[in-house]
Amino acid sequence: MDGKPKIRRGVVRIVGFVALAALPVLALNSLATAAVTLPAKPADGSRPEFTQEQRDALRQAAEACGLPAGPRGMHGPGPGPGTV
Repeated sequence: MDGKPKIRRGVVRIVGFVALAALPVLALNSLATAAVTLPAKPADGSRPEFTQEQRDALRQAAEACGLPAGPRGMHGPGPGPGTV
């Protein structure tokens, strides 16, 4: 039996490990360079509206920090503290 399949499997494992190790670095880098600005509170005291881009950025930041993030519905108590 030839040693090439074992070597090939080892190379695939190393490449896969490096690729998986690079993902968190790329994700954190993209979050570090992103500027998330919150909308100003309207003068009439109503709740500010987030743009879809702001909601996506906040959700990504919460997920990167390990916080639960999900849609808040009009029915039920909604998510607990620390959610976006």
